[in-house]
Amino acid sequence: MKVDTLTLKKAQDNVKSAITRVKFLPERSRIFMDGSNLLLIPATSVVNTINYIAETAGELAARQMSYKFGKVIRRETAKIFSRGTSSETR
Repeated sequence: MKVDTLTLKKAQDNVKSAITRVKFLPERSRIFMDGSNLLLIPATSVVNTINYIAETAGELAARQMSYKFGKVIRRETAKIFSRGTSSETR
């Protein structure tokens, strides 16, 4: 199936837009998109999603999504560990 350039560009823009609004909560294994849509999504689904984005919207969009997931996971993990450390010192 061949996709025209305009459709592909629109898909890439939609992915880029969604990437900027992703909030991942690893302690709950959920993703909030746009602050409202709650999705239960295990790690394998994240990998499959990134793979699908690579196939449909291109490698750059997939790399951006991977970066966004990684960045948010690192930040949330740091919060979890900092809470654990602060409660241990009390």
